[in-house]
Amino acid sequence: MKNKNWLKIILDCIMAILLILMYNKRVISMSFHEVGGLFVCGLFIIHTFINWKWIKGVTSKLFSKQLPLKTKISWIINFLLLLCTLFIALSGIMISKTIFTSIGTSSMFFKIGHQVIPAYMLILIGLHVGLHWTFIKGMFKKIINLPEALTKPLGLLCMIILLLLGSYNMATSSFAKWMAMPFQISTMSKSGQGEKGNRPEGEHNENMPSKDSIKEDIYRQDGKHSKGDIPTNMADGKGSMPSQGGMTSTFSVGQLINVLYTYSTIMSVWAIIAYWISKLLHQLHNKNKISS
Repeated sequence: MKNKNWLKIILDCIMAILLILMYNKRVISMSFHEVGGLFVCGLFIIHTFINWKWIKGVTSKLFSKQLPLKTKISWIINFLLLLCTLFIALSGIMISKTIFTSIGTSSMFFKIGHQVIPAYMLILIGLHVGLHWTFIKGMFKKIINLPEALTKPLGLLCMIILLLLGSYNMATSSFAKWMAMPFQISTMSKSGQGEKGNRPEGEHNENMPSKDSIKEDIYRQDGKHSKGDIPTNMADGKGSMPSQGGMTSTFSVGQLINVLYTYSTIMSVWAIIAYWISKLLHQLHNKNKISS
């Protein structure tokens, strides 16, 4: 059982690192992005099979009042993660530039979805980590057993730093743009229907992104070249430009570290939120248990 728990943690760490690297298709190469993406999806399926006993047990009791709320939330998050993984794998295959070029499509549904869904998936992974943080912390305590007088203030300081860095990176990277994309398209569609016939052809609301600008953002990979998403050599105007069949770029260790830093801190924000909500739910559960 102990070895199985460590296998889960190691597998989760590998998945998290590889997944974060997928948030910039230029960090290594397009081929790495596509192969690595499918590999991450495969690891997630293995992760699901490892936890199959838990999934099966919880599914059979999902609507039972005896099942703790935290367990139900955890099941929902895992289910949503599975759906996200399947969509990302499918959309990645459909818009492939290097591997599945024969079945590739130019569908904007898959192109937009392949940017939007991973953004929400990062939130779900953060929530998943936060809900299981007590277990993870307990496993590492067996290796590094620091005094509680040191771990409590140090842990609180780390949380504050991660919240500040993660919030900043959410605002300055492409993460916020990816999350907002469905709402921009929805607002644009409603506005277009409501104002159809009331504006001269070619005019549009200046405060609202046009369909062409959203498409341009997708084809350029990152509209405003936000922090954490464009290799430094390209930002300086010296890098390679998109070429037919994919993206050629010079590998940069600095860029790789930057991507890992940017999206791991964003994920940490949601993990911290989930951890404190989980702690609150646990306290409420104990209080209700005592009162009853």
